Amino acid sequence: MTGSEKSSSWDVSADAHLAFTQLSGDVNPMHTDPLLARRLPFGQVVVHGIHLLARALDQWAAAHPALAFSHISATFRLPVAIGSALTTEWREPAQDGTASINVDVDGVRAVDVTVTAIANAPARRVAPRDEWRPDSRNTRQVQPSVWTIEELANRRGSLPVDIDPRAAAAAFPHLVAAAGLAATAELITLSTMVGMHAPGLYSMFSSLSIGIEGEPPGEPDHQKSSEPPGEPDHQNSSGPDDSATERLNYSVIHVDPRFARVTIDLVASAVAGRVVAFVRPAPINQPVDTSAVRVAEFAGQRWLIIGGSRGLGAAAVRLLVAGEADVRFTYHQGHTEAAELSGDTGALPVSFDVFAQDIDRHVAAITEAWQPTHLGWFASPPIFVGSRNTYDDTLYRRFVRAYVEAFATAIDTLAPHGLVGALWPSSEAVGVTVPGLAEYSDAKRLGEHRCEELQRDWPSLTISAPRLPRLLTDQSTTFVPTEFGDTATEVLAALRATFRER
Repeated sequence: MTGSEKSSSWDVSADAHLAFTQLSGDVNPMHTDPLLARRLPFGQVVVHGIHLLARALDQWAAAHPALAFSHISATFRLPVAIGSALTTEWREPAQDGTASINVDVDGVRAVDVTVTAIANAPARRVAPRDEWRPDSRNTRQVQPSVWTIEELANRRGSLPVDIDPRAAAAAFPHLVAAAGLAATAELITLSTMVGMHAPGLYSMFSSLSIGIEGEPPGEPDHQKSSEPPGEPDHQNSSGPDDSATERLNYSVIHVDPRFARVTIDLVASAVAGRVVAFVRPAPINQPVDTSAVRVAEFAGQRWLIIGGSRGLGAAAVRLLVAGEADVRFTYHQGHTEAAELSGDTGALPVSFDVFAQDIDRHVAAITEAWQPTHLGWFASPPIFVGSRNTYDDTLYRRFVRAYVEAFATAIDTLAPHGLVGALWPSSEAVGVTVPGLAEYSDAKRLGEHRCEELQRDWPSLTISAPRLPRLLTDQSTTFVPTEFGDTATEVLAALRATFRER
């Protein structure tokens, strides 16, 4: 780092995350519901992108008390988990007042920010109405809107800028000093606009470009008006004093169905600009065609499916039950999904954590009065969370724990008690270079080698480790059109391979 650069280390605690959620009103499940968030590609609750941006701007403003923001651009590159180690780095402003600010998570870029700063301009510091009180807050939308990409085309709406000024000033005092209370409140409201209104439930914030008390460079001229550019968003019902509340008006100006990309123009009292967001895929509830299962082809087999409440594990449960197998399956957090699958199939669900200590004891407890003849290993942490540029040893060790160590312990625990077959699905991604999947691929290769060793250790056991093509699941779904293999065909063939004569 050169002398012209500065940095600050920090994190977003659970308390700070909850405080921002309450301040912004953005209660999108990706930020608030661990059970629903686990079905998204990142696999867990993540910090609001605007929260990261506001904190970074606050840190920069603290180091530059004589400057005020006139323009802010940001690109959100990576979701950030609560408690992650973050670093903000910046260079001193250039002669034209521009400066870059970067937020990294564990050394990987999460947010890119560019600001234009000018000498303090008190006229830009427009405060929200003084009479704001917690008991006068408008009725906030508590459920995110759900729109298809086609429904978002040309959509217009308006929502109140309903931010507690004291809480905003306490959380981001230097940002408020450099941008003003009104602009800070409207910046925070952008999180609510994207996460709750447009695109809404399945949104993913991509970038923003806003000017404060003026138009951002290069953006179209916006006519600031107290009237919204269209009808208010009626799903956001307001209190009787709503006319006294500042509003943020938005208009969808372009959608790209190929990549589910949405471009939105916005106008409020102190900011105007543009936001880009994506409509991320909804959780996958894919039906499984069991018609290819032969009558009673799994009869007499007792299958323990590890990680069977959803995805490929749930598909395996349905196929096995269709073939008259006796099936028990494990789940970690998805109690509701496990109960629904059990109700549909009659398979018995059992709570199980693949990362727990003493895996052998936990496996033995599940099978104390019921010895499986076959084991299916579908447990998986989130896969698509690696960096394209940095190798994460911690992530690699997490994959190894789930795919290799816990599986080997289960085999050694069950093999002496009548286990005759095991399915350990590998992936075609192991044989190619896929950006961001280096840790996953290395762990899977190690797992394939461990399967070979276990096969030699237990010669009476058939271990199948097929490299499956990309199949449609919550983890594999993507913005970009992608070809997927047929889940029922691939999983059924893999199950059959565990009792094929050798």
